[in-house]
Amino acid sequence: MAERRKNGIISLDTASKCTGWSYLVKDNLKAHGCIKTKNTDQMAAKLSDFKEQLVKIYKKYNPTHVVIENGYYKMNVTTLKVLSYFVAVARQTSYEVLGVEPVLITTVAVRRFFGAAGKQGKEQIFKLVKKHYKLKGFTFKTHNDVTDSVAQGLYYYLSQMKEETWPEEKLINPRKKPKRKKKSRPTAKKR
Repeated sequence: MAERRKNGIISLDTASKCTGWSYLVKDNLKAHGCIKTKNTDQMAAKLSDFKEQLVKIYKKYNPTHVVIENGYYKMNVTTLKVLSYFVAVARQTSYEVLGVEPVLITTVAVRRFFGAAGKQGKEQIFKLVKKHYKLKGFTFKTHNDVTDSVAQGLYYYLSQMKEETWPEEKLINPRKKPKRKKKSRPTAKKR
């Protein structure tokens, strides 16, 4: 197993076909990829394959933190059920291999943090991560799970581990505080 890196974060954007993963040390992206599971109808075989690949990643990078997406509030029941299996395997494997209890983070929290919103939020996050880390050859269709995992890991580092915030010029839609208008007080009329 690799030497444990302080502030090493493995972030997982779980999915049944391709789980995007990234390894960050502080806010520096060190590695990334996609865990592709076997194309089979047998759920147990898929989960076993997923776990096997995840163990290799955990052992190779030996992170101090694991972050897993937990944003399934608008899915149909069948999809939610399948994804919950993958999250459960990732959580258990994290504990077994690393002794680390993963942190679950919602997609909404990540998007709000970076100023991405609405139906375009996923694509905005993709563009932000691709530009910030200069990821050449990335396309939204094939790499959005990876960029989601990167944004999630970066969000965790910046919001939970680091006291400073990310510079506003690096956000998608920085939320500027509205200027307060001075309320004019009515003056008493002289008689």
